[in-house]
Amino acid sequence: DGNPINTMEDLIAYLASSTTIGQKLNLTVLRNGKETTVELTLAARPANSANVTPEQNNQTPNGNSGPNNQLPNNQLPNNQAPNNQQPNSGSAYLGVAGLTVTPDIASAMNLGSNQTGVVVIEVDPNSAAAKAGLQVGSTPYTIQGQSVMIGGDVITAIDGAAVNTIQDLRSLLAQDTPGQQISLSVLRNGNPMTLTATLGQRQ
Repeated sequence: DGNPINTMEDLIAYLASSTTIGQKLNLTVLRNGKETTVELTLAARPANSANVTPEQNNQTPNGNSGPNNQLPNNQLPNNQAPNNQQPNSGSAYLGVAGLTVTPDIASAMNLGSNQTGVVVIEVDPNSAAAKAGLQVGSTPYTIQGQSVMIGGDVITAIDGAAVNTIQDLRSLLAQDTPGQQISLSVLRNGNPMTLTATLGQRQ
């Protein structure tokens, strides 16, 4: 559906936070070196299927593309590219994977039921996010059969612009450039704070 996927964490974060069983998706893949789009309908995860856990030492999605996800994610996330484009080499890179904060995640983190934002589930070592001091949590949480760690920083705004979902994070970071300094409004253990990050460059 136009959301860039660079790592397994990106895929996990997006499916976990932005899709539902029975939803139809357009999946863009490379097959024999050629790009093609496949339409698919999401099914329930089999009870006996193996869990996939994001690894802390993997390259993580840019907070923007994620998913920024990751947000992973979702992130979460690949902050360089708009949702309808693939991130390009040389674009701004934050270096986080994240998940959109849902009521269930907010409850598990002892936050208000109306809390929004992107919870950081991975930080790429030596990235802008790591240098800014963004922290991941240590509370295991299973979402649609995937195990992630929550309890970390929740990004709520960039330069004063609200971040309610991983898509917001991606879109805002897509407007930025390598070397640009940004202000991150975060919640850490429920307490608001501000961090400053100098965006890196995606390789």
